Amino acid sequence: MKIHILNPLSDRRWDELVARHPKASVFHQRGWLESLARTYGYEPFVLTSAPAGEPLENGLVLCRVSSWITGSRLVSVPFADHCEPLFNDLRESQDFMNWLRAECDLQQRRYAELRPLLGVEGTGNGLQPSRSYWFHELDLKPSLEQIFRGLHKNSFRRKIQRAERERLSYEAGRSEKLVDELGTNCRSGWLGKTVFRSRPCSTSNIDRPWFTNMGAPTKGTTVSAVCRFCSGGSSKKVRRQVQK
Repeated sequence: MKIHILNPLSDRRWDELVARHPKASVFHQRGWLESLARTYGYEPFVLTSAPAGEPLENGLVLCRVSSWITGSRLVSVPFADHCEPLFNDLRESQDFMNWLRAECDLQQRRYAELRPLLGVEGTGNGLQPSRSYWFHELDLKPSLEQIFRGLHKNSFRRKIQRAERERLSYEAGRSEKLVDELGTNCRSGWLGKTVFRSRPCSTSNIDRPWFTNMGAPTKGTTVSAVCRFCSGGSSKKVRRQVQK
């Protein structure tokens, strides 16, 4: 099998494959990859067996990552909880793994890292597990009451009940009104000043909250705030516990 390379940020065939493939997730979407490219400078690319102009039947998305700390490597994909190779049959992965090994040797990359939910080792492709993690999934179809009863009593339910007693509120958005409120309630107005000196970091496909705020209306105070902003081409997140 010959392996071809395409740019997922400009090739619409990748969007079509992601839209119909059962293993695709938000981490495969153009918006996520575009955010990685614009914010961190990671270069995304897709390996596929389909020649130019033909519909995609499979695809493995990766990013070229270079760091003076961790070196040069290929990751599928950075900051993702999981990212399945979009293969119809894991047996076809051997040709893709051969390409990755040759690429790492040729470009002197340290390694290629995949983050599938289901293990792909044991299929003769040469992959070895390096780390393992727990994957937590919450079914949102039941009612809120059913979901609440299923939560751990001490870790979650008591904290939710305390927040309800304190009438804790949660807001997320980009409005200047919310920025003004945060700047007034937070000590020294640090958040308002920070936001007005900055600009929101987003893409046309992924619209992330500019800032979030948790407050206690009965006391008129902000207890926690998170602000995301861009400065000098990099994304930053500022979190403060501002008042008790």
